[in-house]
Amino acid sequence: MVTFGTLGPEGLTNVRVISQEVIQKCPLCILVPEHYKADGTCLCFDSDEQAKILAERLARRAKTLAAIERQKARK
Repeated sequence: MVTFGTLGPEGLTNVRVISQEVIQKCPLCILVPEHYKADGTCLCFDSDEQAKILAERLARRAKTLAAIERQKARK
């Protein structure tokens, strides 16, 4: 079992105890408490979460490509 949480000014919060088996099933092997539901399952297999992650990645990609284009235009 792996125990981890979020340490902030108010102390340790969002404590999760996750089995190594569950963490190993995560395709990204993420060790962030928020990545696991209260029942211990990984958000990688949650369709709503996947749609959110994809939208965030596409937004980052668009922002990066726009920055690259701005740099090219300066030359």
